[in-house]
Amino acid sequence: MGSRAWRAAGGGGWGAILPRDRDLALTIGVAPPPPGTPCHPAAPRRAQHLAPSGHPTRFRRGRARPAAGADGPGGGGGPGFLARHARDAAQAAVGRARPALGPADLAALRHAAAPPGARAGRGHRGRRSRDPVTPSGQAAAARAQGVFLDYLPRLRQALLRAQEALPAAVWASRLAPDMAPLLEQAEMAVNFALRTHAALLAQPVRWGPAAGSPEGVLRRLEHAIAVWQRPPSPVVGTCEDGAGRAVHRAPPDAFVDRYALPNYLFHHTLVHALLRHAGLGLGKADFDGIHAY
Repeated sequence: MGSRAWRAAGGGGWGAILPRDRDLALTIGVAPPPPGTPCHPAAPRRAQHLAPSGHPTRFRRGRARPAAGADGPGGGGGPGFLARHARDAAQAAVGRARPALGPADLAALRHAAAPPGARAGRGHRGRRSRDPVTPSGQAAAARAQGVFLDYLPRLRQALLRAQEALPAAVWASRLAPDMAPLLEQAEMAVNFALRTHAALLAQPVRWGPAAGSPEGVLRRLEHAIAVWQRPPSPVVGTCEDGAGRAVHRAPPDAFVDRYALPNYLFHHTLVHALLRHAGLGLGKADFDGIHAY
């Protein structure tokens, strides 16, 4: 910018800065810097000096060059300097703002005081943020849907084979005296699938047909498969379920990955182990549908 344009811009440069920065500075009571200010008062790290011409200069590698923002006769800082002056004053005003300022006011001040790159959603060096993204609740529901629709049909197949090949007394068998019998283990596995779907929606559980018999558990299992044909949506921010005498609350991704699916697989595994112990020819391929021996 030449000297004529510099004077036309505001006679000293105050009118040459961006209207946004000028208005912000005037709003918070920042006066324009006096003409002839040699350097930015808030940037002592920059070694600046007045050259014989009156312009602020920076000594670097033994040579004096006009400092960034220096333009026009008599120094004065230039438009870049005045913009930084208003921006730094706004930043300082954020720190000493009175409680009367609301959150929106403070946010506006911080936005104006932020470097241009940060306003565009980038860091101060212009790089995009690499903060990890937390999995959404809808993604957690989709993961649960995939697991349940894979494993519930395999549980159904194992129970149907047990009905055909094993005596009725097998349903009362237990892994230990203080553990639930086979029939209840199968029912609890199916119930966890239904409880998970309801917890992701924060709705009451749709139990479906009554259990209490092998036929009832199989009917409820079919109901659970039908429920999970469509993933729950919209998923709530906090899921809740009764865990014995405790109440478990967690975000959807932690609820699904660390609570719901492990508990379902716990009961499904016990059913598999009890049936195998009773003599039913089950293997790992019958459990996950992947292995082959």
